[in-house]
Amino acid sequence: MDIRLPADCGNAPRIGIVNDVLVAWASGDREAVSAWLAEDVEWTVVGGATYRGRPAVLQTLPETRPETLTIHTTISHGRFAACDATLTFSGQGAGAHAGSYEAGSTSLSLMVRFTSAAAKSGRIAAVRAYVVKGTP
Repeated sequence: MDIRLPADCGNAPRIGIVNDVLVAWASGDREAVSAWLAEDVEWTVVGGATYRGRPAVLQTLPETRPETLTIHTTISHGRFAACDATLTFSGQGAGAHAGSYEAGSTSLSLMVRFTSAAAKSGRIAAVRAYVVKGTP
């Protein structure tokens, strides 16, 4: 997978955490994603389903790895962060579960709330994912 990250000043630890979690999610690295999730995490795909708890949230990992993950922007403030990304898929092996994506580009915007403002100890408590499939 080709990973493209924005240039960042490195002063905001949450930006690195969110970028790392998104890369792990797109790569299918369940262990790395799980390590940052609170036990009672809630992941809502706007216009779709809501997944509660680590095992359910791990169902959202893409079944097919994207060819490219481009993270355009990641911002953070206190216990909140947001990320704007594009995933490009070839369409090979796409299935029907929550983490399925068709061939082409998918835009993804994540609004993330952590359990606390402590950068190293806070875990992801909630994510609202805005997914637009078939975008340029």
